Amino acid sequence: MVVECSPGSGAGGLPSADVGDGAPTFEAPEAPEQEVAAHLARRGLVFALPLASTVGFAWGPQGAVSAAYGVIVVVANFILAARLTSAAARRGPTALAAAMLGGYVLRLASVAVAVLAFLQISWAEVWPLGLALAFTHLGLLATEIRHVSATLAEPGLKPSAKPPGSGEIRSGSAEVTTQGGVVAG
Repeated sequence: MVVECSPGSGAGGLPSADVGDGAPTFEAPEAPEQEVAAHLARRGLVFALPLASTVGFAWGPQGAVSAAYGVIVVVANFILAARLTSAAARRGPTALAAAMLGGYVLRLASVAVAVLAFLQISWAEVWPLGLALAFTHLGLLATEIRHVSATLAEPGLKPSAKPPGSGEIRSGSAEVTTQGGVVAG
């Protein structure tokens, strides 16, 4: 089954399909940067427990809490970056460039404030916090490389890494995908 789609008639300027009864539905994917940040956040929270447990053996419960806090700061940093990028991208290339430069400084300052405020607590451990910040940033980015699609045709996560039902068109039991403005099934 092939259905012609008119470009830009769907949500967010994406193609839409309408074939009457049992019409396939198209779920517009969220912004690619939001999708990647959510994926990073899920991975970060999965890594937080083993990291905190491992650090807890060396530095005790204070070290475990410090490492967990470091992971939370990293995840918040990625989410803030994605939100700034999404908001600026809707306003144009100049706003996007300004948000990237200003956002980096803002996020760097917010991480510094979060760390310095946390270190004011008497039982906070510096080394577990610093190691968690460094290794979580690098580790999450290194593991995310395998899941990110760096093409304009499919920005965000690679199709195999996307959760079922995100950005797919389904009609009955047959799966339908879009290719160049034409829905093919």
